[in-house]
Amino acid sequence: MMDSLSLFRLNSDFYKNSFSSNKSFDTAIIKKQTEEKQLQNLLGSYPDFKRKFLALEFKDPMLDLHLPKAKGGTPKMLDPNFINSLGFLINSPISFFYCNFSKEEQSLRKAYALNADMPNRRCIDAKYNKEKVQLWTGLKDKELTKFVMFCNFDDAYLLRANEYDLIDNILKKLTEFKAIQDSCNYNN
Repeated sequence: MMDSLSLFRLNSDFYKNSFSSNKSFDTAIIKKQTEEKQLQNLLGSYPDFKRKFLALEFKDPMLDLHLPKAKGGTPKMLDPNFINSLGFLINSPISFFYCNFSKEEQSLRKAYALNADMPNRRCIDAKYNKEKVQLWTGLKDKELTKFVMFCNFDDAYLLRANEYDLIDNILKKLTEFKAIQDSCNYNN
């Protein structure tokens, strides 16, 4: 399968051979070929370009709703404390009811809260994930999933804990988990 650049080359060679008497067409073909060579020198070969392009890292776009910022950094119209306040009800009652009962507004507030929490979530996922727990405990498959659910660490703890404290706490929870599993197996 040929890409469009190869097809263009085949077409230009065909026209060059069939209309060789036209000098302006010849100069256009030569100019086009030099442009192609310059572009190939700039981008390299197709596999090099593909490798470079796939290696690019893109940032996740933060949802920007272009609303005025409050003191804490949260836009006022997305701040639940402001939306539910008595002052907002008194100053603009229609907006109060719209913001509190509209599914679209509720969805916007949820999306903003999720995007605002994204850096914390990435930090937690980097510190505490199934692969690391499997490496530290040696558990696999369903037993690993049950153990991760058993641990049920608080997000605030996971954000402030260093790796040593986290491993220590996981190993303590592992002894509890195995003791509970042994007692369940003993009763059965």
